[in-house]
Amino acid sequence: MVDTKEISIIIPCYNASPYLRRCLDSIEKQTFKNFEVVAIDDLSTDNTLEILKEYQKKASFKLVIISNEKNIGTGLSRNNGLDIATGKYITFVDNDDYIDENYLQYLYNIAINQNVDFAACGVDMAYDNGILSTYSSNHFDLKGGMEAIHYAENFMLNLATWATLIEKKIIDDHNIRFTTGTFEDVYFNFRALFYCNHYMSIPNKLYFFYQRNSSLSHQFDRKNYSYIEGFCKILDTIKPFIDEINDLYNLEEIEKRKIIEEYLNNIYLGHDIYGIQQASYYYFSKDNLNLKLDEICMIVGIA
Repeated sequence: MVDTKEISIIIPCYNASPYLRRCLDSIEKQTFKNFEVVAIDDLSTDNTLEILKEYQKKASFKLVIISNEKNIGTGLSRNNGLDIATGKYITFVDNDDYIDENYLQYLYNIAINQNVDFAACGVDMAYDNGILSTYSSNHFDLKGGMEAIHYAENFMLNLATWATLIEKKIIDDHNIRFTTGTFEDVYFNFRALFYCNHYMSIPNKLYFFYQRNSSLSHQFDRKNYSYIEGFCKILDTIKPFIDEINDLYNLEEIEKRKIIEEYLNNIYLGHDIYGIQQASYYYFSKDNLNLKLDEICMIVGIA
């Protein structure tokens, strides 16, 4: 008989030894107890796997460990976790972050009591000196579908993978999975937003986003070719998603253009126009550095 839980916490792990114990200890302290942890070791070269095995023996919660045969990155590691997760709801925690003791309880109560299939909470950025700084703290209560997609344009919906609780049925029914490369979490949550029935975000800051200089979020160089190439590969993913929406709504061209604009704005937080221009230039080998959004849409086949 399969030991199923209400919530599955999926944690991709890579060389996480300096902070993994803090992450797992915060999970140990959860007031909500009906959960499992699925941790994916992405071929770490430090003692990450040993720490996971240590907690597998001593923790009060069920801990399932997946060991990747090769290094595949955060997104694909999360996919491996999704494939075996038993929970009715899914939440993602990064291996260097940690959560408030009421994180699961708050989000679960919203899901059950408000009939919400996509819940989110506020986030604090946590620094080594103990200072906390608000990353997001907003209240939204929306239908899914196009209403949620259009609301994403104001940049206040949490389109990061963490600090959310999503009903697994949405993910499985629509084969929502992570892509490779940068911004894979935005694509995942953008699709989940569209297919959910009820999205709610609460302002309570229950997730702590650790800020370290070596993390991926601090490595983005807008002039770096690999970053730009990664961004443009994400552009390729938006086309089939818009085709999915079009099959349901028979979109006008202006609606298609609006969706891709919202998508790009969320990736670049609405201000990095230079990054978009440079991305289009390098990836599509265009000579004009002043490409407009309309031209980008045309290049990826939206218009």
